[in-house]
Order: sequence, then C-alpha cells, then structure tokens
Amino acid sequence: MKLLVEGSSVRKVILFSGGLDSLLAAKVIEADTFFAFYTPFFGMEKIFSYWAKNRDKFENKPVLVIDDYTDELLGLIFEDEAMVLRNPTEIGKALNPCKLCHLNMIRIAHKSFKNSVIATGEVLDERPLSQNKRALLDIADKVEVLRPLSARFLPETSWERSGVINRKRLLAIRGRSRKVQTKLAKEWGLDYPAPSGGCLLTEEGFADKLIIFWKVLNNQAARRIEKVRRLQHVLYAAKFARFAALANSFVLYQLKGKVFEKVARVLVDDKLFHLIETARSIGLFVGDIAEFDKARRVVDKLRIGNCVFSKIRGLNIDKLHKVFKVID
Repeated sequence: MKLLVEGSSVRKVILFSGGLDSLLAAKVIEADTFFAFYTPFFGMEKIFSYWAKNRDKFENKPVLVIDDYTDELLGLIFEDEAMVLRNPTEIGKALNPCKLCHLNMIRIAHKSFKNSVIATGEVLDERPLSQNKRALLDIADKVEVLRPLSARFLPETSWERSGVINRKRLLAIRGRSRKVQTKLAKEWGLDYPAPSGGCLLTEEGFADKLIIFWKVLNNQAARRIEKVRRLQHVLYAAKFARFAALANSFVLYQLKGKVFEKVARVLVDDKLFHLIETARSIGLFVGDIAEFDKARRVVDKLRIGNCVFSKIRGLNIDKLHKVFKVID
C-alpha cells in the first residue's frame, strides 16, 4: 500500500467502540477522527455515554457514525434473501463473523478516509479466535491497519516506517488481563466502562432469535432495506424481551412499558406488528397472520402477571391500540 505523506497532516482514524481499548488506542496515537459503526447488535449507548465523559481529554472531537451497518453485517453472515451461511468457517460458535466484520470495517474506513492512518483497539490474544496472532496478521495481509496497544508484537506498518507514527510510543499489551489497560486509564484520567459481552451475535441464545426473526421477515412482502429496518427494531425489543416461536411467526412478550413505547414510536405506520392482548398477558406478534390465533393461545398460557396491562410499568394501552393493529 502506498501512503501519501504530507508532513504531519495525515489523518489518524480510530475505529471507536466506546470501550477502554479503543479509548487507550486513540490516546496513544493522538487520534483526530473517531469512527463508529451503528447496528443494534453493537448498541450505541456505551459509545456515547462514555464519550461524553471523556471527550474533553480528546479536545471535544466528534464521533463520526456509519448508521446503516446492519444490512452489510447481515450480508457477512447470510446469503442474500436465504438462511444459508455465507462463510461457515468464518462464523463463531453463535452467529458472529468477528474476523470478517473487523476486516470489513477497516476497509470501509480506508474508503471513507483515504491516505489516513486506520487504527483499532484490538489487543493480541485478548479474544482467542478473532484476536490471535494469525487472525490479526491475516487481516493485515489484506488491508493495512495499526493496532497501537499490541504493535510491538506485530510487524511495522508503512505509517511507522514513514515516521507518521512513532513506533516507540506504541505499546506491547497482550492477553486477556486488563491490568495494564486499567492502570493507563487511571494515569490518563479516562472514565471507562466495565468489560461487557459486546456484540449480541456472540450470544448463542440471541443468535437463535436472529435466525427465527430473519426467516419470518424474509417471508414478508417487503424490500430488503425495509426488512433490515424492521429487524433493527425487533432486535431492540428482543434485547429486553422473551419470545415464543411458531412455524412462520414469533411473539415478543414480557417487554417493559418503555420498550413497547419505543417500538411503537418507530413503527407507527408499519403493519408488520400486531398487538396480542389477553386477560393474562400482552405481546407483539410478527409473521404469518394465519398463526395469530395460535399465538394468542401461547401468550394467554404464559400468565405473565407483571405484563397484565402493565400500568405500573408505564405502558399506555390506549396508545398501543392506536399504533398497532389489534385483531379481535
């Protein structure tokens, strides 16, 4: 890769997750551009809540967000419009295409910021499959990327050889222990989140939901982008809900009032969702309407007491009736 260097004017871009590692990597290289990807699989709450606490340490630079990454990410997993895995050998134990996703995001960053340093917060051997040395080198063979936290264990990049990045300032962190990272965060005055599960695609239970959701949504007569948009809202609800699956439909239940309200606001004109309301429970139905009565019986048998009209949770039934199509 040929790098066009013009003094110190080369942009330094960090792929920003909002976590401790990407905060530290940004500090090490003195990043001037923070680049994030939005999908309900990742969530943005952590990114913005902790960025608000730390942005003064980075001269209040903004975070630039790709807000439509969901479709592209799903394309790394499934063949178009089918439930066939595109790259089975690259998928983790659930539905997580971590290595493919990292490679894809780095490529997008290169296209978005030409002739720039592209860096990530990856740490060698922090994750056994996607961040082992072979995985990191495989990606580096396809597209140039700087890993400031583990760079001393990895081959030099052209940015280091050209002097744009001072290799002596880069770190030699390796493994799953976060002692070095937490020590640096305290030294640099960074407020950081506790380690979390990260991407929902790594969770086997959630992956099972996704397969069902994708199957049902693909049976709907809608353009692909509409399916993806709907899927985002379904997944948002599913993070806080339980679900029951039928042959060609599913029901979300045990949702808190605020989650119902959130889904309602973004789907006001969407006929995909139907409200199931029984004497014992309440839920959202998605899929083949021929299965609606069966779904109602399923919900009725749940006997989820805290969902009965959920007044104490702030659920506005009258509002839901106006938003969702109610089938008697």
